[in-house]
Amino acid sequence: MTREHLKQVVLVDSDPNHCAKDKVDEFIHVDFSDHTQDDQHALKIYKHIENRQIKVNGCLTFVEDYVPLAAMCCDLLHLPVITCSYRHIASLYIEHLIFISSIPPRATTKGVLTAKNKSATLDLLIDRTTNIPNCPKTCLYTSWFSPLKSQDDLERIKRVGTFPLIMKLEYGFCAVGTTMVRNAEEIEDKYKEIRAVLQRPKDFVGIGLGHGNTMMAMEYIVSTEHDVDVIIHEKKLVAAFISDNSPTRCKTFTETAACMPSVLPYEKQRQLTVAAYQCCTELGLTNGVFNVEFMMEQTGPKTG
Repeated sequence: MTREHLKQVVLVDSDPNHCAKDKVDEFIHVDFSDHTQDDQHALKIYKHIENRQIKVNGCLTFVEDYVPLAAMCCDLLHLPVITCSYRHIASLYIEHLIFISSIPPRATTKGVLTAKNKSATLDLLIDRTTNIPNCPKTCLYTSWFSPLKSQDDLERIKRVGTFPLIMKLEYGFCAVGTTMVRNAEEIEDKYKEIRAVLQRPKDFVGIGLGHGNTMMAMEYIVSTEHDVDVIIHEKKLVAAFISDNSPTRCKTFTETAACMPSVLPYEKQRQLTVAAYQCCTELGLTNGVFNVEFMMEQTGPKTG
């Protein structure tokens, strides 16, 4: 995207010496590295824009961790919100927040914040039990899970969980911190190990640690894995693209390869497309580009 296609580009970044600061029309320095304070960061950005009398028509980011901040900025500026999502409805990766003078689609801030948290996402999908004509209920796309925030949660999972289980970061990205646990003893050891190694953003940049390092446990599903990229405009499905993922590395669940277009039977591809569209729109993500990961069981898609 070049200046010839835009009237004005305003770049916001935590680095006061960002390499692109002299290549944009306006540069705003705000240290927004602590994402637990995103509401305050958004207010600072808003004040900078107002004080400089900059008129903007839209905001976007390509960094997963910055999506909630971008949504909050848009709320303060009464702008529509755009999100480019990747891996459990997050975003792609470029290190800055950028304002542009073109009108992007809308995704609600509440939906963005819910989608950033895996347990909150699954809770919402489970609660959606209303019949929708010709569509399954979104609760059918979920499997057993449990937040893992304390020792009490750990003890409860030991009692009621069916092993093996998958443990992952609530705000995680790219399978970092994801592991399989085979029994009650192993889950406690792995929990302490991951929490000790992954605490702050600097421990592993770009995987969501700026939002916290709480964890969750999920049912281990033996099935094929697929990514669905959907384009939604005004709650209407514009396009969908399905990728088949090859088997992941044992215990860490990092992908080894992918195939697109999918070689699944057409009917199963339709099921994945409908599931991705329903999950996004139920979360309030009604405009934008989103990526949702599914496991395809014999009974249908399950969120990954």
